[in-house]
Amino acid sequence: MDDPASLSLVLSLIPVGVLLVLSGFFSSAETAVFSLTKVQVQRLREEDTRVNRTIVRFVDNPNRLLITSLLGNIFVNTAFVTLMTSIALAAGARAPWSDGVTLTLSMVVTTVVLLIFGEIAPKTYAIRNAETVSRLIAVPLAGTAFVLTPIRRVMRLVVDLVARTLGSSADDADAVTEEEIRDVVSTGEASGTIEEGERELIHRIFELRELMAKDVMVPRTEMVCVETDERVRDVLALAESVGHSRLPVYEGRMDNVVGIFHVKDYPQWYGSDIADATLESLISGGTATTDQGTLIRPPLFLPETKRLDAVLLDFSNEGTQMALLLDEYGGTAGVVTLEDIVEEIVGEIMDEYDEQAEPELASELNLDALTRDGVNFPAKTTLRTAGRLLRVTFDAESGDTLGGYVYTLFGRLPAVGEAAEDEHGFAFEVRTMSGTRIQQVVVRRQEPSGEGGVPEGES
Repeated sequence: MDDPASLSLVLSLIPVGVLLVLSGFFSSAETAVFSLTKVQVQRLREEDTRVNRTIVRFVDNPNRLLITSLLGNIFVNTAFVTLMTSIALAAGARAPWSDGVTLTLSMVVTTVVLLIFGEIAPKTYAIRNAETVSRLIAVPLAGTAFVLTPIRRVMRLVVDLVARTLGSSADDADAVTEEEIRDVVSTGEASGTIEEGERELIHRIFELRELMAKDVMVPRTEMVCVETDERVRDVLALAESVGHSRLPVYEGRMDNVVGIFHVKDYPQWYGSDIADATLESLISGGTATTDQGTLIRPPLFLPETKRLDAVLLDFSNEGTQMALLLDEYGGTAGVVTLEDIVEEIVGEIMDEYDEQAEPELASELNLDALTRDGVNFPAKTTLRTAGRLLRVTFDAESGDTLGGYVYTLFGRLPAVGEAAEDEHGFAFEVRTMSGTRIQQVVVRRQEPSGEGGVPEGES
């Protein structure tokens, strides 16, 4: 150690250590701030301290953070490599090998040391302790950013120019995407903070944008409507028997709906002699409607192809809970209500007028029963719902409902008791019909022939 050359070599290792620490500082700073979750950032915003405000400014201006950390890393790493090379050449001056060998060894050692202690280790620690590291680096990094302001501004201009050339927008990075929310929900379920039912509910809300009104509507063949020549007394009796609070009113034919009869408005008419009045007289104004308003309101017409999220917005804007759906020819395709849409999210809503749903349809199907006895489905069950319960994906071209799918399989009008198989290995038996309309379908999963299953129609 008395040798001045050796002493100089040892002292030169001090700045090497400092540069290595600075390299780790800039690497961990970038990683820590970018690893903060939205929940952590929100907490930092709420806890208003100087350090937290500094971190939030970096979060809100990621370009400032990125350019500062990258410039700092470049300067520090360049100085580190230069100093390590100088030390290696000085140390190898008296070595028996050439300077080329010394430089090669120096390059290998420098790369390994810089990679482990200047990059991998700091970034790994920062990922695992993002909030703690962010608090430690915030103030010194802000000071560095201030010192590098002139260079940062030039770099920012260049970066923005390149980004615009590539067609990138700064606003794109700020938007929270649907996929991000789905990932957060799935992570929450895995960690136990979100239950499976809550996750399913959130996913179904997103799926509203993928569904059209016709996917959940009551089709024209199942609509309960009244004609304009009906008396109020008879309409009220019909509404009570079917359990509906709103009934479409048509004139002449169902493609000419002229209003919606609102049962809940009738109490406003107590004391008025309108029980024997016809709906037509109410619409035309032949019966006095002062003060009370009218029992029949204008209908909301929407195309059957309108997305459900847009239908909900229309309900909110128009202050109604029912819409008549029109097909491409302007005819009545069906009716959709707020309850239909809510049921698509939360499942079937039962009231005192609804028939009890099949128990298998209320939750996951018993697949053993599906093979042994079959499961009874209402023909109006949507293919999407049936596919989810049967754990298959049906061809969207095959129809909107299970009944339509069965018609497609047969290619003709089937008879009660007839069955047809599909490509998924399911047999669909027509259980009940009303005229030409299928009402109930029994679905069975066919056993593979190798397991003793008997093909349909053989014994």
